[in-house]
Amino acid sequence: MHPSIDPGSLRAQFRAAVDTSGDARLRTDLVLRAADMGQALVRMRRRSGRWAFLDTALDDRDVALDALAEAFQTDAAGCMVRIASYLEAIDWKRLDDEQLVTALRRFVFRKVEDGVYRMFQERDPQLSRMIRSLRGAVERRSDVQLVRFERRQWVCLTGSLPSHNGSPIPVELLERRLVVREGHRGTELLEATVRVLSNQSMHLPAVPVVSLALAIRASLARLQRPEPPATTPAEEAQWQEAVVRATTAVSRGLRESYAGKLPQEWLERYARAAQLVLLQGYRHSEAVGHQIPGASANYRDQHRKVFEYILRKTRSKLAAFYKSDASALSSM
Repeated sequence: MHPSIDPGSLRAQFRAAVDTSGDARLRTDLVLRAADMGQALVRMRRRSGRWAFLDTALDDRDVALDALAEAFQTDAAGCMVRIASYLEAIDWKRLDDEQLVTALRRFVFRKVEDGVYRMFQERDPQLSRMIRSLRGAVERRSDVQLVRFERRQWVCLTGSLPSHNGSPIPVELLERRLVVREGHRGTELLEATVRVLSNQSMHLPAVPVVSLALAIRASLARLQRPEPPATTPAEEAQWQEAVVRATTAVSRGLRESYAGKLPQEWLERYARAAQLVLLQGYRHSEAVGHQIPGASANYRDQHRKVFEYILRKTRSKLAAFYKSDASALSSM
């Protein structure tokens, strides 16, 4: 959890956002807290060079506030309609303290990215043409589809839909995966995108159209102007080591809690199954079945709850790795 965020006050601010009889000062505090998060995102994106297109005369906070303005508008009754709708969709009252902070961060990051990309797109005809071409290519395929969600268009695997309960794959991470794939045209990299979305489990199997267009354009530029590989063997080894270390630490930390409730050996096997999910893209039930004979058949009833809890704890530990890699800001 972010050390500067008090979950008690955040819960009160959420309550005020959905209940018009709540304290207006709490709604103001929520907007200021969101602005802080948005400002941090803008600053980090600029430092990484990803948002170099932003006018340097614009202050980070001004950019964040401008991007968030529509998201926190109130109706005639004083209700913050958009964030209230989001909170109700994720059933926020059931979330624990850590999940509350994550929920706000996801909402803020999506809205800031939407706003910034909208500003960028308005002054970038080339990007607009690429988006139109990308939409046409998606419509001609059967394994992906275009879906409108939260007032923006997404490319997602057929049968999957964007949701509030998950984060989209970050543009930087998608670009890192695309640039090492074979392909020198946008349609070829769309094919690669489908494989990336299918073979990862850390994020939603969906990506906003604008984000995908930016990732494909950046990947094509790097392919035409060769640079060092986006993912070096050393980086891959570092990632694998981080996954093994995190899964092992989580399983060991749960031994006492689950003593007498399930075989201790299962915790170790769950840890190895989590490694298969995170490193090789296994489905959850397949990964557990690979480690515990016969588990695939009764995965939902006997294994799912504990295994997915271990996965959530592991992903939380891996957030630090992603922050340093600047590839998963949405999971901070």
